[in-house]
Amino acid sequence: MIPQPVRLTIELALLALVSVTIALAGLLPRDSHSDRWTEWQEGSQRTMLGRHGLATGPLDVGAGPITGLEIHVRLVPLDLQADHFQILVQIDSESSTDPLIIGQWRDQLIVMQGRDFANVERRPRLAVPLGHSANRSPEGNTPGTVDLHVSLMSERNTARLGGGPVATHRPSPYAFAQPATRITVGNSPDGALGWTGLLEGVTIASSAPGNEVAMSRDYRFDIDALPLVLDDSGAAAPLHVPPPGHFPDYAYIGSMALPDLLAQNRLDLLINLLGFMPLGFVLQALVGRLPTGTAPAMAFTTLAGLAVSLGIESLQTLIPGRSPHVHDLVLNTLGAAAGAAALLIVERIRGHRGRQPRQHP
Repeated sequence: MIPQPVRLTIELALLALVSVTIALAGLLPRDSHSDRWTEWQEGSQRTMLGRHGLATGPLDVGAGPITGLEIHVRLVPLDLQADHFQILVQIDSESSTDPLIIGQWRDQLIVMQGRDFANVERRPRLAVPLGHSANRSPEGNTPGTVDLHVSLMSERNTARLGGGPVATHRPSPYAFAQPATRITVGNSPDGALGWTGLLEGVTIASSAPGNEVAMSRDYRFDIDALPLVLDDSGAAAPLHVPPPGHFPDYAYIGSMALPDLLAQNRLDLLINLLGFMPLGFVLQALVGRLPTGTAPAMAFTTLAGLAVSLGIESLQTLIPGRSPHVHDLVLNTLGAAAGAAALLIVERIRGHRGRQPRQHP
């Protein structure tokens, strides 16, 4: 039997060890905004967009209904193995829940509407494989400069890379009734789905009924004007590259749809749940010493887990490479509660064994 003072010392030491481990796991930077932001590449005469970089600005697609949208992007993708969806161009309004997105999923360029990246809803989308690009890098393992042409018309949508295969669907599933007010290039506005690669240019033109041009933009990523990306059209409406770590829609604590969580973050979900179980286990052992009863002690342990998780998620908003999310907060709290419940089960099993009568020969 371990003496009570020794047991208390061990439990306090374990609490300190668990707390330090959780703090290090939750607060260490995983990346650098500055190292993976947006910068000019003198050698290639292109703009490099890192994992966190972006350029954004206002976009007026034109008054009244829009019947078509033409988008041309000249790019060099550098990461064909990323485990997350990468947003190359997003056109939306600040209040929009259904943005038009051109993105990359591994070796495919995808044109879609909405944020259903796992495609659970099975909405029509255009997908063009980068492997069919005519231009290749000298090593041959990644595409060279790629010309992506996207045409979204009321009767038919198409996407193609240079002279390669054409992806198409008809009639158009895209809605042009809600006017877009901004464009974000190289990332989502909240900075969560950055694209990695080189950009030469992005041109956009919208058409109104009667095939009249409602809007035209020609963003020059092949000219060094950072923190501006010049617009070579008559509108002369440049994009702006914000300082590293500053995102237009950065959420204090973000959220993800459940299908996207299950499709992309299964290991992360498990880690967030199991990672707080030791904290709940040790805290319950300490608080359980107080004459408050089992239920209040477990409630205190669960709330303590919530408070620790909320503190970590709040601090993550200031740390490069960390993304605070509601599901982290929920799973951490459940993990602390599960750890407390595990201790109660262990103590009940031990108590049951201790009450069993000894059998004598």
